[in-house]
Amino acid sequence: MKLQLRFILVLVAIFLGATSFLLLQQRFEIDRSNRLLASELSQHKSYFQNIVNLDGRSIQTLDEDYSFWDSMVSFIQTDNIPFAQENLDTGLSTFNTDADWVYRPNGTLLYFSSADGTNTLKPIDLPQVFFKKLTSTKFAHFYIKIAGNVVEIRAATVVPSDDQYHDTPEQGFLVVGRILGSSYTKNIAALSGSNVQLGSATDTKDETTNSNISFGDVLSSWGGQPIAVLRSTSTIQVVSD
Repeated sequence: MKLQLRFILVLVAIFLGATSFLLLQQRFEIDRSNRLLASELSQHKSYFQNIVNLDGRSIQTLDEDYSFWDSMVSFIQTDNIPFAQENLDTGLSTFNTDADWVYRPNGTLLYFSSADGTNTLKPIDLPQVFFKKLTSTKFAHFYIKIAGNVVEIRAATVVPSDDQYHDTPEQGFLVVGRILGSSYTKNIAALSGSNVQLGSATDTKDETTNSNISFGDVLSSWGGQPIAVLRSTSTIQVVSD
């Protein structure tokens, strides 16, 4: 009887030892997975931001590297609408841009047009404090909502062609924008290798669940208020395996 009891005790000890080892191993694997997910989250956020910036390069080029600045200055001074129709409007589709707005030095709207000829994007009433800020910063990148659409905006002071850095007093303001629709999110998803959705401005929380990572890239107004969130969700295969 004593021998049988000892044998049972040995089996229980082995079982407890093996269970403890497995639990420790599981804890180690969970901690390792969590560290890996945290590292992947940081890397994906940086990579995703680079993708978003790269995708927006065309609209930035139109706004900041416009070739006809001298003609633009003349257009604002003389209200030469045919110039805008022949030069600004034709460049919208080339630079993957949906609309342009031209403002006089006092901030009043001089000209507006959209790439598709519709009123999906309407004239926007930007406050004087915005133009005062733009006069100081020379360039601006922000987001607004127009008729329910999230719109990416680039703005710059209008100056003569020989003023590369926009150091001279502004002769007006050029604002260009594009709608961030389904084609935009699909393109960002393809480039980043993740599932991308445009969602609520409050959906900013970073999440790591099982083998998935998810984070929100906040799209802010010119005043810094959140307009929407571009949320990316990815599966980390090595963790899944």
